[in-house]
Formats: sequence, structure tokens, C-alpha cells
Amino acid sequence: MLVDAERPLFFDNALQIRFGAEYTMDNIALRGGYYWDPSPAPDRTMNVLLPNYDFHVVTFGLGYYVNGLQIDLAFEYLMGKERNVPLLKTLTDPDWETAMPGTFEMNIAVPNISISYRF
Repeated sequence: MLVDAERPLFFDNALQIRFGAEYTMDNIALRGGYYWDPSPAPDRTMNVLLPNYDFHVVTFGLGYYVNGLQIDLAFEYLMGKERNVPLLKTLTDPDWETAMPGTFEMNIAVPNISISYRF
């Protein structure tokens, strides 16, 4: 039996701040960057089904180009700020009833590789 259920998330607008740089020499490019990715979700809607964190993110990359062949390697590391959802709040405050109590933390490593050929 399916039950209609609402789970308001109370998302708010968030602004990412990013910057990066690339240094090229002959056919090699070195890249690096940083961005701040704040969560649009308040603590009162935090749950393991849709985790949201404030992330500090660093990126690194290396590109190589020769005779139409381009190979790019990149790495992105996201460091999530710990979020704490108190049990008492979820039991006593109706605005927190959809939150899952606990301490949440998440870090993510994202390796990338791209190979392309231009003719």
C-alpha cells in the first residue's frame, strides 16, 4: 500500500565561491583550484537519504597534448563540514520531525581521466 507523504526540505539559495588556475608549458598544463560549496539544506532536514554538507573542495589536474591527442587527469577532494542533529530537537520540535538524529560527516574523493583526439 502506498501512502502519500510529504517531506519538506526547506532548501534555501546558496552561493558557491570558486577559483582556479592553469599553468601551461609547451604541451603540458598544470591545474589547481578551490571552491566553497555551502549546503542549501538546514540541519532540521538532515537525513541519510539526502545528505547535504558544506564542502571545502580542492582540485588538481594535469593535461598533456601532442599531435591532436589530449590526455587530462584530474582529482577533486570534497571535505564535508560535520553536521550534528540533536535527538532532543527531533523529538520535541515539529520543524525537526523529518530529520534523522546523529552526527554526520562526509569526505569524497573524485578521480577523473579524459582522453580525446582532434582531427
